[in-house]
Amino acid sequence: MNNITPFDAVNKFFYFAMNFPIVYHKWHTGWGEEREDYIPEFLTKVKWGCNEGHIIEKWQNLRSDRYGQMFEFYADLDTNNRTALVNWIMENYHGA
Repeated sequence: MNNITPFDAVNKFFYFAMNFPIVYHKWHTGWGEEREDYIPEFLTKVKWGCNEGHIIEKWQNLRSDRYGQMFEFYADLDTNNRTALVNWIMENYHGA
């Protein structure tokens, strides 16, 4: 990751946004209610700075279509969670 150019980093984020896998997952909301659904796998893997249920609900409330989801989601994250997401993508996505 030390020799990644800005172009490489943007490409990696872009292609990840178009190709992330979906998994079936169970979680608890911030109020302790159990939920289950098909969601992007990265939502379950990133070390978020808040409750997983909050992040999943943020994803589920997006208004964008498939091509804009990741960008709308990213824009709505705070700096710590943006950093966590980008670091996770850079370390774990090997498609581009």
